[in-house]
Formats: sequence, C-alpha cells, structure tokens
Amino acid sequence: MVILPGTACAAFSYNLSSISNPPVIYTGDYTKVSFSIKSTNYLYDGLCAYRLDNGLLSNEFTVGPGQAVTKSINVRAPLEGSGSGSVEHTVYTYCYESAYPGDPAKIYRNTSFNLSYDDSRYRANTAINSAQSAIDSAKSIINNSRYVVTDAGTNGADVTLAENNLSNADKLFRTSQTKLSFANSFFGSGEYDQAAAIANESKVSADLAKIDADNAYLNAVIANQSKEVEKSIQQSGEETKSDVTGANMSGENEPLPGETEQKSVLPSFEAIAAFAGLFMAYSGFTRDRKYNGKK
Repeated sequence: MVILPGTACAAFSYNLSSISNPPVIYTGDYTKVSFSIKSTNYLYDGLCAYRLDNGLLSNEFTVGPGQAVTKSINVRAPLEGSGSGSVEHTVYTYCYESAYPGDPAKIYRNTSFNLSYDDSRYRANTAINSAQSAIDSAKSIINNSRYVVTDAGTNGADVTLAENNLSNADKLFRTSQTKLSFANSFFGSGEYDQAAAIANESKVSADLAKIDADNAYLNAVIANQSKEVEKSIQQSGEETKSDVTGANMSGENEPLPGETEQKSVLPSFEAIAAFAGLFMAYSGFTRDRKYNGKK
C-alpha cells in the first residue's frame, strides 16, 4: 500500500494508507474499502477515529507504538435508477496521544477514492417487468377478442378477416413469450444489457399482438353487424311478401283492371335500425362492452 507521509504535531504520529478504487458495482449495492493507520511513534499509544465523507465518526480505537491497524468501511452506490457513473468519497481520520486529549494534539489525515457504479441491472429488471405487463395485457385482449370472433362466426358472420387478425396476434404473442424467456435467462447470468435489449423486443411483440387482437375484435363486430343487417333485410322482405300474399288471398288491395301492382321499396324499421348499428360499429367501439349486450 502507498503510505501518505504525515507530520507529527504531538508525541504520537502516524501515516494513513491510500485507498484503491474498488471494482464497479451495481446501483443500490454495497462494497467494502479498507485503509490502515500506521503508527510512526515507537513509545506511545495513540487513539484514532475515522468517518466516511460527512458520516458519523467511529468510536476511538488504540494504535500501539509502531503498529498498524486496518479498518474497513461499507460504501453504497447510489440507488437504482440513478444511472451509471462514479462518485468520489473521502475517509477522514485523526489520531492523538492518549495522554494529551483535545484538538490541539490531534493529527488529521484524509484519503479519497472513486466508486464507479452501473445501472444496467435496474434497467434490465425494469424492461423485463414492462414486457411481462405487456404480455399479460395482450393475453387478456386476445382472449376477449377470440370470444367475440367465435360468437360472430356462430351467428353466421364472415369472420375471415377477424380470424386472420387473431392468428397474427397469436403468433406475435408466442414470440413475445419466447423473447421474454431469453431475457430472463440473460438476466440470471448477469448479462443485463442483453437482457434489457431482448426484453424490449418482447414488449414490442406483445404490443403488436394487442393491436392485431383489437383489429380482430373490431372486424368481428363489423362482420356480425353486417350479418344482422342481412338477416333484417331478409326478414323484412319475407314479411312484405307474406303481407302481400295474405292481402291477395283475402281479396283486399287487389289492383284494379289496367293498374300495375306497386310494391313498397322502403326498408323496414328493423333494417334501418340494423344499418344504424353497422354505422356505429364502423365509427368506433369500446372494449368494455361486447356486441349483443354481452359482458
């Protein structure tokens, strides 16, 4: 160790060793640094104490004539989320001959070191948690959309487009799960930068899966509304035909000789309502409600 020379201001004198810069640690972690106080007096005991930066002063301890005493201090890196960097710390010491207490007899020394810290572990953990949250959200949306697509298909709607959207969502969802698994593996082996990068890719895949699932939901609603319009028009036509047939059978409303029968071309109230529903489906929809009032 390098010894910093001291100048004796009293009967007791000492040298304070320098402190080597510790290895890089992760934010929020602790590391230990050591230093020694070496008495250069061979006749008297000395009483010494130390503190780190503006921290609390240690209890005084004895350093015998010609002896060296080593002390260790735990130093903590800044909290997680502080970013990566370095900070300088200083250890302050004083010693004096026990027979002569008081400030005039105290000899002060100090030595500094740099603590470097890395925030990559925190960034990786944050990215993994964000990806997991996106995956959970995508799973819920996909399941909800799948129900709507299935129900619309059961109703006879053409859900081909919605099924394609849902298929893409499923593929992207599986991709996001696979990437998150890799990210967790890299995190476990301490490769935090790699873990963060892959976790971010996982989140992107999950977010894209949610978009496709949303499109599947919307297209299923539109297809179902179209089917309802088709059914309403068909039913309206059958009812009109039935009314005309019934009227002819009863001899009512028969055209006079030379007149041409006029059939109404106006849509029924049900058809108008169905078209209005289709327009609303195209204009926008909310995920809080499923069509036909199902929750």
